[in-house]
Amino acid sequence: MQVFINGLGLIGGSIAKIMQQSTVNTTITGFDVNVKNIDILHQAGVITPVKNFAQGAQNADVIVLAASINVIKQNLVTLATLPLHSNVLVTDVGSSKVSIMQTVKELKNLNFNFLGGHPMAGSHLSGSEYSKVDLFQHHQYFLVNENATDDQVNRFKQLMQPAMVNFQSLKANQHDELVSLVSHLPHALVFNMMNSINNLAKSEALDLSLAGGGLFDTTRIAMGNPQMWTDILLNNSTKLVNQISAYQKSLEHFKQAIENQDATQLMQEIKQANLARRRMEE
Repeated sequence: MQVFINGLGLIGGSIAKIMQQSTVNTTITGFDVNVKNIDILHQAGVITPVKNFAQGAQNADVIVLAASINVIKQNLVTLATLPLHSNVLVTDVGSSKVSIMQTVKELKNLNFNFLGGHPMAGSHLSGSEYSKVDLFQHHQYFLVNENATDDQVNRFKQLMQPAMVNFQSLKANQHDELVSLVSHLPHALVFNMMNSINNLAKSEALDLSLAGGGLFDTTRIAMGNPQMWTDILLNNSTKLVNQISAYQKSLEHFKQAIENQDATQLMQEIKQANLARRRMEE
């Protein structure tokens, strides 16, 4: 079986390493606009480079689109114009599924079967040098099926078996509602919070490098790839705006408890947060 992966950064590179270790007899080719990502995986014996996207796609039985969301959508449009293998499976890793699935639905003369995918794991680090087989281990891997057959879905799961993920099937809208709350909202808030803290520190001539571990831990995700996260937040904008509005009301309630010196209410809020966070670990 021949697999082609477009986008060989942290996620795409990890998928390449995972599939290389599967029990399926697989040849993996790859392409990335960043030559460094290609070179690292090629030198490690994980992938065979191809000259361009079209060359890799036309020779593949499974195509994995692992670039940013807007690039994934462009790739899908391009695939519809290429002479692909019959029964080819195309999947992606984009964290916003409604816009991607809509792109597939709008394609005329669809010449591939599509299985939307999204591994709920990652890092603020980017590039194939940080890719690893256990990146997704014990995390959720969401699947949104458009028209893939049961055999194709099982084939993909077999290729991903070394990752030891928990596959979950969802509708696109369900997926985007969930990730808007558990992923997109936290990232949006941390990006904004980091800028706010930085601006206040500058105005008061404070050195943020002297901050404690709490600030470093809380704001780590602010180091995420700017282009990737711009694409993500804008592709799920409606649901994210609703989540931000709900959060603003909650934050105002928290602020009032502090203004009013309401120790009882503030302690209750903190206790509820403690309990909710502990339950996530169970």
